[in-house]
Amino acid sequence: MGTLSRIRTPAIADLTRQLRFSSREALRRQIDRVEELAGEIDPDQSYPIEFVAFRITGYRDAELGPGGVVRGNALAADLPGVIERLCEAAELPRDDPSLRGGLSAGELAEKWGVSGKTLTRYRRFGLIARRAIDARGRAHAVFMPGVVARVEAARAREITRAAAFTRIDEQTRRRMVLRAARYHARFRCSLNQIAARLARRFDRSHEAVRQLLKRHERAITGGAPGAGPLDEHGRKAAERALRRGIEPAAIAARFGRTRQGVVRAAALERYAMLHRWIEAGALDRPESPVFTRPDSAEVILAPAPARSGLAEPVEQTFAALIAARNRKAISAKEERERAMACHFLVRRAAALAATIDRLHPEPTKIDECFTMLRWSTRLKIALMRSQLPLLVSTIEGVLGSPLELAPLSAAKLREVVGAGLAALSEGVNHFDAAKGGRLAAPAGLAINRAVTRVARVTSATSAARPDADIPAPPAKARAVARPSMDAPLAPWERSVDPWQRSIEFDPRLRIVLVAMEAADRRVLERRAAWDGAPPATLAQLAKELSTTPMRAAMLERRAIRIARAALRGEPSPDERRATTKRPGAGEKR
Repeated sequence: MGTLSRIRTPAIADLTRQLRFSSREALRRQIDRVEELAGEIDPDQSYPIEFVAFRITGYRDAELGPGGVVRGNALAADLPGVIERLCEAAELPRDDPSLRGGLSAGELAEKWGVSGKTLTRYRRFGLIARRAIDARGRAHAVFMPGVVARVEAARAREITRAAAFTRIDEQTRRRMVLRAARYHARFRCSLNQIAARLARRFDRSHEAVRQLLKRHERAITGGAPGAGPLDEHGRKAAERALRRGIEPAAIAARFGRTRQGVVRAAALERYAMLHRWIEAGALDRPESPVFTRPDSAEVILAPAPARSGLAEPVEQTFAALIAARNRKAISAKEERERAMACHFLVRRAAALAATIDRLHPEPTKIDECFTMLRWSTRLKIALMRSQLPLLVSTIEGVLGSPLELAPLSAAKLREVVGAGLAALSEGVNHFDAAKGGRLAAPAGLAINRAVTRVARVTSATSAARPDADIPAPPAKARAVARPSMDAPLAPWERSVDPWQRSIEFDPRLRIVLVAMEAADRRVLERRAAWDGAPPATLAQLAKELSTTPMRAAMLERRAIRIARAALRGEPSPDERRATTKRPGAGEKR
């Protein structure tokens, strides 16, 4: 049977890991319920994780389904992986009574007259298989009669069409190649676009036609190999260029690709970014029952603490950090609302990312995910700034002196402060406001451990001598130059979350906002949350500007180009074109 099917939704993967510890009898019941659930899923509906856990286990347990929502199409794609892991945990033998009447993959393929790959594709339709072990320890797929009958009734047309499949004969192949060459010469279509047109015309699958055209690529393109999709290096370069405001047409000309190909390459790279963060656990945040309510967004994101004060300047020097010592603490209500909104936005971005098609990622969904993560980071920075008095007092307690009199150099003190800020960031990530309590409790413990560990290392004045028989000479006392309080801190606000470097706007652009036109300045402020309000998606920005999302994206790129040029002290390409003198009616061209 090969490797286990992949489970892409983190919440479903967590649920499956917990269910694998059930007894063998409970696992058998859960396998039956997964098969029943697979036949009832509507791909266009959303299902709470608690509902999925209840349907599989038969009882409600908050620990099994801590919250979250999964789309029906994503759930249907994950259930084959769920049932395979449950079968593996139950160690079902091939001759088990519960598998009586089941068909192997070969038997089912022969019954329907299709290939094994077709059966694999039908898994998204609810054709899930149990995993059984034979006497030699090899895994086999077993399709139960109820599942087979249900899929036959629901997908009779697709099965009949697949059974009637025939290979492309030589005459049809020559006609396809000649017509593809004509499309390429007349319309300059890519091979993928040609394959889509020919697949409809000859009633063949898109992939089969595309593979045929690739084998005859030189005949179609006149001897020159066509430009295929960008590789990983090209996708990363295209994504960076778009983020810097370069137009897709200019990137396409640079790589010899189409504009649509460049946009898709950037979307694929951004999709890969999201899933790298998910797989690394960066989007794992505390859950709350409120997150699963139908009106959760209105309840959690509506309070003022979640929507205001997001652009307050952060402390950038030791003096500013010391001045925060006497800052008034925020109320418990404000802290809880900000923490709930911060975690809700991250969890919602992860859930939305799980619904994005891997091969055809929607840029609008990716933009929404990035905007929610940008908003969450702004809330996290606000929460961290509220705990700076605790950070200063903890460092002073460990060092045994006020921060301005610390017996450390500027570099050492910067290292101690950086360790405390990193621990504070982790404390915010794990702070569960729904359970009560204040952020100061977990943050204080984390800061104290981190600062103590780093201070112990940095305060060491000598190392052990290699020759233990020779006593070390007494160290000479020397004065330690105390750091200037005007010395800068590391830009800690740029590294509180792992995605900032990839999705945040260049903070240097904020310096030149005052010199920009009001329209361009508004675009950057709304997208980067530099006006203090939550960041806007391209769709929201388009609505505010009474235009389309595509036009809003163009305006954003234009504003970025103007700001980057102003940062370098030179006019942008757009401004140079606008100020170029055009010949008048009586002037010679």
